[in-house]
Amino acid sequence: MSTIKEFHLIVNPHSGSGKGGKIGKQVKQYLEQKNKVVYVHESQYAGHTTKIAADLAQKIAQHSIQDSLIIVIGGDGTIHESLNGLGERYASIPLGYIPSGSGNDFARGAGISHHPKKALEQILAASEPKELDVLSFLDAPTQHVGFSVNNIGLGLDASIIKEVNHSSSKTIFNKLKLQSLIYLSAVISHFIRQKPFPLMVDVDGEKVSFEKAFLVTTNNHPYFGSGIKISPKASVTDGKMDLIVVERISGVKFLKLFFILFTTGKHLEDKVVHYFKGEQIRLSVSSAIEGQTDGEELGYYPFDLTIQTTKRRFWFIIK
Repeated sequence: MSTIKEFHLIVNPHSGSGKGGKIGKQVKQYLEQKNKVVYVHESQYAGHTTKIAADLAQKIAQHSIQDSLIIVIGGDGTIHESLNGLGERYASIPLGYIPSGSGNDFARGAGISHHPKKALEQILAASEPKELDVLSFLDAPTQHVGFSVNNIGLGLDASIIKEVNHSSSKTIFNKLKLQSLIYLSAVISHFIRQKPFPLMVDVDGEKVSFEKAFLVTTNNHPYFGSGIKISPKASVTDGKMDLIVVERISGVKFLKLFFILFTTGKHLEDKVVHYFKGEQIRLSVSSAIEGQTDGEELGYYPFDLTIQTTKRRFWFIIK
């Protein structure tokens, strides 16, 4: 049982179409009923969570880590920003997490309950942090260094994310709990428009080239797009990441592949799907394409990404 008495709640009130703010208030009330000291830090704009996490980590590092705990309440983007706020400097500071977003794929992959009270109970029942894999990446052209809890994607993957992020119907689908339909709609529309691109892959020193790469996704755990099990062999505890590359295929073949993905889950066995697993992966693209990490847009340019797994500490137990 945890002896932590001081809790810092990083709350994204807009996550899950406003669900994050409600859950934040419920968690604060529950902890105060248990005579805990609670501070609430609300994220107000893109990138704000990163700053809040960095500021809190600096203060906590000056005292005993066991006395205070940061609990992140938000979606995949919120935990992504929090992790990047800690960076390498505060890698030893653990994070608690209560999912309140529309996708919550990291929670699925890590074994964290989607029910707020149960997720909080997982945090309060822990007596020590749990180490999980996250992805650490460096993009050579921009010198952008960052961390990812879910995935890093190029091409169709990233184009889908961009459309979903800017979809005017996202709020409606979230309220109806039909989040996967947003992704499905974006997949269909972008399949027609997405152009193939040359790709060089280096997995733990073994190089493979693709002339017409189409979908490229590096995964830390199985889930993508609100529970789609795109990488069923991936795990947050094996010290490795999974890479899936699909080259440009016909519309009929694409639909067949998607049907397999949603039914049997044996899409990795199809010959058009190139599957890799490794500790370090380099993805080099000579032409400008869309990129994304954890649903956050990386931009549109020629990427040269080096990705590896690293351990980060999270405060919860799996029940």
